[in-house]
Amino acid sequence: MQPGLSDVPFDRPQEAATAAPVWAPISQRVVAIQRSLLSLDTARREEGHRHQRDLEELLLAVVEILDLIDRMKTQDDAPYIDKIGRRIELLLKRRGLIEINESQVVPELVKVVDSRPEADVRSGAVLEVCRRGYRLGDRVLRPQEVIAAR
Repeated sequence: MQPGLSDVPFDRPQEAATAAPVWAPISQRVVAIQRSLLSLDTARREEGHRHQRDLEELLLAVVEILDLIDRMKTQDDAPYIDKIGRRIELLLKRRGLIEINESQVVPELVKVVDSRPEADVRSGAVLEVCRRGYRLGDRVLRPQEVIAAR
């Protein structure tokens, strides 16, 4: 009587060779395929992390351009510059970049660069945004930099 597939320990090729010589070559191939799949999976994950880092680096570079546009809005070309800024923002939004726009200080999302007392304003309220913040999914790429009330 020949052994069935359930009798062959595919994850242990040595045991498969002694327990069921008929299945040994198949078992060894299955183990080799499993190892290859694990190797490919590891490589895919590493490539995914590398791709994610490259994407984040690119998005931060584009965000720096938006910072320049924000500073240029006081010039005569403001309407044209504003239009460019909106197009870039739309491009970033399509790639999953979300602007952080908090009205209260949230430590994970907001970096306080300065604070000042303000009458009739609750402590921790955002008084002024110095630099816009962004996140990609759950990951904060750059916190929103603000002046907050103390």
